[in-house]
Amino acid sequence: MKKHINYLALVAAALFTLVGPAGAWPLKVYTLHDPIQDDWSISGWVQELGNEPTFPEDERIESWEVPWGGWIPCPTDYKDGVVVQVAMRNLTRQTFYEGDVFYVADADTSLSNWDEWVGQVDFDPGQAFMIDRRAALGGQWGQKNTPLVAESFIMDGIWQPGEIWQFVIQDYTSSWNGSPAYFGSLGIGGASGGGLSTGSIVIIPEPGTAMLLLLGGWLLAFGTRRRSR
Repeated sequence: MKKHINYLALVAAALFTLVGPAGAWPLKVYTLHDPIQDDWSISGWVQELGNEPTFPEDERIESWEVPWGGWIPCPTDYKDGVVVQVAMRNLTRQTFYEGDVFYVADADTSLSNWDEWVGQVDFDPGQAFMIDRRAALGGQWGQKNTPLVAESFIMDGIWQPGEIWQFVIQDYTSSWNGSPAYFGSLGIGGASGGGLSTGSIVIIPEPGTAMLLLLGGWLLAFGTRRRSR
């Protein structure tokens, strides 16, 4: 019997491998456009970064809780609740930029300095905010909600390999008292596997990477439909 080879699936796998050495499956997301703070939207293919060993080598961060420095990201919605400050180190070989880095809460996590609702396609969304600079208040972004309070290199909104960013979550609660600094499960919002995770760090890929992810996903879906006929 002649063995069938799905060449489209092989090409799709090769494209996914090009965007990262581990060839991880990307996430396709949407924004429920209902801004409570700042008005933005993300959709399509993104990367999720998280703690090892769940995440592939080039999608890993190291994160931990640090003492809160007193900054309230969004005073107009602060409810005098728990405020936490999270540090995260970029362990990838990629450089990320302000405006492309987001926090998305899991289903059992809530906060008051959220901007929009972001979810993985086919799953419920979670409260999300852009991790942008306190220094940019009234400046580059002019945002109401500015949770990024420190960078270990230069306060320039560029998250380089090895650099540590610190950001603030205000009125933080977790239904099971989970750590705000542990991002251990794959999937965002309602798609998160739960466990020790209470949120996700989401990165918008650069345009070239996004096109490769889109093409790879289309080829994979097309190949699957052909096999099902």
